[in-house]
Amino acid sequence: MSVLREKLYPKVVSILNSWADALNRKGVTPNQLTIAGVALSFLAGFCFSNSALLVGALFMALGGVCDAVDGPLARLSGKESKFGAFFDSTMDRFADGFLFGGIALHFFNQDEPFWIAVSIGLIIASFGVSYAKARAENFIEKCSVGVFTRETRWAAVGIGILLPFLLKPLLLISFVGSVWTVYQRIMYTKNTLERPASAEADAAL
Repeated sequence: MSVLREKLYPKVVSILNSWADALNRKGVTPNQLTIAGVALSFLAGFCFSNSALLVGALFMALGGVCDAVDGPLARLSGKESKFGAFFDSTMDRFADGFLFGGIALHFFNQDEPFWIAVSIGLIIASFGVSYAKARAENFIEKCSVGVFTRETRWAAVGIGILLPFLLKPLLLISFVGSVWTVYQRIMYTKNTLERPASAEADAAL
């Protein structure tokens, strides 16, 4: 897997940079691209809520591309900033809410209460993953641990949308994985914060 990632990652970065360069030449700003991504995610969620899964998947993919390119565009255009990172992260929460909320409404229309609950749980858990990282990094340098990052959740749900027979199990896996990731980040932060105190206590003995 690591070998595959090493081969694919440079190619993906190259493609994203080429798209960012084309958008930069057109005068598109990173924040405009971020907003476009959120709008596309809203349309995806709307389609999901009306059980138009394949059309929703198209909007979801386009929104994901916008989200992937806004960072390279910011770096390429010289507009990378702390506010831009904050704005992008905040808009990501709206995008997640639109997508997973649309899926919850899809199951509401199908009268499947358990899967409504799983979808809503995934919204809450995805926010928890992001909040745990943001809050932890007020106290420690970095907290990116965990198996279910945002990219993983989107990939899993995207596969489930394209292959509907996998949607329910992948939603459940994403929910459980996201809750586990919150736990991992809580414990990582706890252990990191307690480590210096333990070292000082040992030195005092």
